[in-house]
Amino acid sequence: MWRIVVWLAIGFIPISASAQDKPLPFTNDELAGYTIPSCRTIGCDRQVVEPNAALTRFGRAYGPAGDWRSRVRQDPSYASDGQADTTCSGAVNALFKLVCGSNTNCEIEASYDAKCLSPSTDNKTAQACVDVANTYVRQCFGNGCPTPRDRSIMGGYLTNASEAGFCSGSGLRIARSAHSVEPKDNIVVTVDHCEPKISDGTSIVRQDDIADKIQGSVDHNIRDLLMPGIRAYRVTGRVMYPLVPHPPALFEQTYFQGFNSIIYSANLILAKGRAQGKKYSPLYCDGSPLCTVTENDQGKLMHTCQSTKRGSGGALFQMRNGMPVLVGVNNGSPSKGNVDGNDGITILR
Repeated sequence: MWRIVVWLAIGFIPISASAQDKPLPFTNDELAGYTIPSCRTIGCDRQVVEPNAALTRFGRAYGPAGDWRSRVRQDPSYASDGQADTTCSGAVNALFKLVCGSNTNCEIEASYDAKCLSPSTDNKTAQACVDVANTYVRQCFGNGCPTPRDRSIMGGYLTNASEAGFCSGSGLRIARSAHSVEPKDNIVVTVDHCEPKISDGTSIVRQDDIADKIQGSVDHNIRDLLMPGIRAYRVTGRVMYPLVPHPPALFEQTYFQGFNSIIYSANLILAKGRAQGKKYSPLYCDGSPLCTVTENDQGKLMHTCQSTKRGSGGALFQMRNGMPVLVGVNNGSPSKGNVDGNDGITILR
């Protein structure tokens, strides 16, 4: 039986933290009494992770979970008693307070667009929308992804003629044996709920707006290797930086790359000239200490990395001996969303 060697490559786009800080549109006193209701009981659709909720749920006082909790709390952006406008929790609360207010069943991405991109949105509100988005990036995403020597690598977000960035994808390179000289397929994997939007006109957009078109599904020899919930497609282009799959280490530093709807919408506000601010790539990377894998139940993962709608299929990776390895892909929020974690899936059975 042929051996199968799987190579994977992920596009790394670090997020700059050099933007000039702007105050949130709320004072610390105004945010002090604001807390996001738990989505576990009210069934709201929400994927932005609130750090204190994640630490309360997963940050046990012992073992790897305790070590993770200590690492997170040592970062000024995650200090439990930090100022609201200089912490990730403060930034998340301000984001929800601005676009959701007292609406306990708020879908954050749709509410952001309705409040911030409406023709009736005034310039002051548009500026506040950009400020909360940029503060969210600065306080919650850490220093972005480690960048490999060769930046011509594959991985990014899926787009078609009708919708920009409807999902994310992670690139793979597959050979039928370790010493094979036959042609190798470049493929992209995502998750199954993204499949209905994928057609012959779909492309994966990666760094510097380089796009490779999806050419069709892979054969059953490849499909049979993948976890349920993973979908794979052949794609044009060349994978330059191979990354091997690996089981995740729980509570180890993890990185997540995928499309971020909040950043994308904030960029649309800036493009309309209704506010001032820094434009970030919507293909962002969460390299914060909060980002980790907390559970692995036979290939079904729970992680605490920041994600929004359209981040489904984005890559979760960790470092081994100084090299990145793919430990899974993002699959969105459990039970229609949760403020303390997101679902993921490992690649191989």
